[in-house]
Amino acid sequence: MKSKPDVFGRALTAGAGLHKQEQNVTAVLANAQEHRLLVHEIRPRHNPATRSLDTVHVLDLAESIVALGLIEPVAVDTKHRLLAGGHRWAALRLIAATQEQRTSVWRELFKADPSPAMSERLGMLPVSGNPVAVHVLSIDSVTDPSTALGIDVAENCQRRNFSKQEIRALATTLKAAGYRDGVGRPKQGERTVIPALSAVLGKSRRAVYMMLASIEAGAEGAGIADKRKGQTIVVEDKRLKVALCRWLDTREVAPKARAMAEALLQYLSTLDEVGGVADVDQQTA
Repeated sequence: MKSKPDVFGRALTAGAGLHKQEQNVTAVLANAQEHRLLVHEIRPRHNPATRSLDTVHVLDLAESIVALGLIEPVAVDTKHRLLAGGHRWAALRLIAATQEQRTSVWRELFKADPSPAMSERLGMLPVSGNPVAVHVLSIDSVTDPSTALGIDVAENCQRRNFSKQEIRALATTLKAAGYRDGVGRPKQGERTVIPALSAVLGKSRRAVYMMLASIEAGAEGAGIADKRKGQTIVVEDKRLKVALCRWLDTREVAPKARAMAEALLQYLSTLDEVGGVADVDQQTA
C-alpha cells in the first residue's frame, strides 16, 4: 500500500502536468495563423479515434456553409492534418465533391450509403472547389499527440459566442437564400432556418429557437398593447413562444401534448407572417 505522502505527491505532480498542458494548448491556439487551403489539401487526423460523425449534422452544416460561408474555420497542424472541426471538414468535402463523387465520399465518411432523402439533399448542394479558411496551429500532431487532443477538446468547448446582431443577420441571410422561418416539420425538400443556425452555432435546435424568439422580442418591445374595444389589439406573442419552448425543454411532455404545443408555435409564427391580429371588431364579427 502506498503511503499518503506518495499518493499526494503523485497527485500534485499530475495536477502540475495538466496545468502545463492546458497552458501549452492555450498558447498554441492564441498564435493560430489563418490561411486558405483547398479542401483536398486538408489531411485526415493522425489519430482518427475521435467522436463519430453525425450524418444529419454534417448535411445541415453543408447547407448552411453554402448559404452563409464557413463561419468557423477548421484547425490544422503544420502539415495540414486536421486537428479540430471534423464535422465542418466532412461538410466541406461533400461540397467540394462533384455530383458523381458525392456518394463515394459519403460512404467513406459514414461507412454506409445515403438514404433517399439524404441523396436528394446532396444533389441540391452546389459544387465549390474554392479554397477555404483554416487556422494553422504551430504543432505536429504526430510528434505531439497530447497537445493535438487538447486542441480538439478546447476548440470545441471555446466556440465563438455570436452577438444578437450577428445571429439576427445570419437568420436574415438564410431567409434571403430561401430558408423558411418558423417551427414544425418541414416539407420534403424544404430548408428551414433553425437547423442551419443550429449547425453553425453548435447549439441545439430548441436553444436556437429560444435565442431567436428572445432577440425578436427584444427588438419589437416586451410590452403588450391592449387597447379598448374598437381599437387595434397588438398581441405580443414572442414571450409566449419563449415560454412554450422552455416548457417543452424542462418537462417530460406526452407526445400528444408536445404535438399540440408545437402546432401552437407554428400558428404563432403564421400570425407573425400575416401581420399579427386584426382589428377587434373584425375578429368578433
